[in-house]
Amino acid sequence: TVFGSGANVVIDPTTIDNVDVANNLATTVRNLPYIGQSTNIAQGLVDTADAMHSSPNFSPDLKQAVNLVTDGAPNTASKLAECPAVSQEQPYETAPPHTECARNYLLNKLEMTEDKDELDSEFIGTQGSTSNWLRDNIVYPQPGSYANLATNTFEAGWVLVVPDADGFTSAVCT
Repeated sequence: TVFGSGANVVIDPTTIDNVDVANNLATTVRNLPYIGQSTNIAQGLVDTADAMHSSPNFSPDLKQAVNLVTDGAPNTASKLAECPAVSQEQPYETAPPHTECARNYLLNKLEMTEDKDELDSEFIGTQGSTSNWLRDNIVYPQPGSYANLATNTFEAGWVLVVPDADGFTSAVCT
């Protein structure tokens, strides 16, 4: 699912059961455009939850892992009516609580449990208020933690801070 001012599920949930499927998915992901617009994490989480839940392979008994990659703080709202409104005048103050509501929607829709499921994140930028917010309010299970690529330390509910797109590419390949 890619997100900017809105969100779009680019690849439906897919069972990777052979090398051709894996290669086709990898090619699609490599060719995804960078949208470079708003940061609508909330709608990305909602659309991901809906797509996973509607998959014929969905089962809350199976391990579920959602990975969120962002280079900014949320500043746009999802279409979830039950989440608080995002103010046009103060999007950077009101979008995080809305996004936390969308995160809870994902956890509930997918019936995620702390013992087997996780929501993790790569943050492209520098460690600070946005990466702390991801660690403290978005990743799952809580409490979240910072991943350490050098020591290969990734506890469920991690945030990996990478400096830029090249750092992200290197981290994913590692």
